[in-house]
Amino acid sequence: MTMPELDRALFDTSGLKAHSDAIGRLLCKPGFTHKIEEDQKTIQ
Repeated sequence: MTMPELDRALFDTSGLKAHSDAIGRLLCKPGFTHKIEEDQKTIQ
């Protein structure tokens, strides 16, 4: 799942709008990682 997809899913389910970078920083705090492939951030 890419960060923009996660951003859309968050908005669709809760109505909250957050920037993809903010979501990525939040997920990194508890240890989730992501890699950048062709300018798309993908959560592993």
